[in-house]
Amino acid sequence: MILTGVLLALAFWILETLIHAFIFHEGGLLQNLFPMEPNELWMRTLVCCLFIAYGIYAQFVVTRLKKSEEELLRLQGNKMPDASIYGITIPQQRVNGGPMIFLGVFAALTFWIVESFIHSSIFHEGKLLQNIFSKDPNELWMRIVVSCLLIALGIYAHSSFTKLKKSEEERLRLQKNLEESLTKLLSGFLPICANCKDIRAEDGTWVRIEGYLEKHSDVKFSHGICRKCAKVLYPDYVAKI
Repeated sequence: MILTGVLLALAFWILETLIHAFIFHEGGLLQNLFPMEPNELWMRTLVCCLFIAYGIYAQFVVTRLKKSEEELLRLQGNKMPDASIYGITIPQQRVNGGPMIFLGVFAALTFWIVESFIHSSIFHEGKLLQNIFSKDPNELWMRIVVSCLLIALGIYAHSSFTKLKKSEEERLRLQKNLEESLTKLLSGFLPICANCKDIRAEDGTWVRIEGYLEKHSDVKFSHGICRKCAKVLYPDYVAKI
């Protein structure tokens, strides 16, 4: 997506060059490809930066969505979330999109006013009110392009955050269900052999406690020998240490 943003920026720059050369008739093609006029250069650079920023943001959203979808697939495959049989916690990560469309419109209006202020104060091209309602076709075209980009970015951000929020809510719902199942499973009575400590599974077979817990949770065992058992199994070795 970042590469897409860069390609869109390059495509816009070339398109803008063609428009100035063949529609507005403002010099040759090469001259418009590398404009020397400060206002034109500023506007093109701004639009290109917006395209690249869009690509970076889109890449971030796609990555987040991919991770969230992978987590949903993992949970839907009946795999237990990372948990401890002594206390299970669920990450309460929430996605808050906010009024992204409104922010896009607000950014477009802010840009229009700031651009008018720059023309009147820095470029000295008339008064502020005159620049707000500019009649220059080239200036008007560029402002409309930037404003539409900002509004489109706001709409895209709102849509992306809505998808993320739904995905996160579904993930939390599945994790909550798995937590309740795991808690119920490990908090009730387990039929265990008084001698060998094997556990009777749901199908009636007897399995080792390690295998039972590993099957029904993400618990992994690392085996060792306590000092008491070591004295029984390896008395000569323990006596030397």
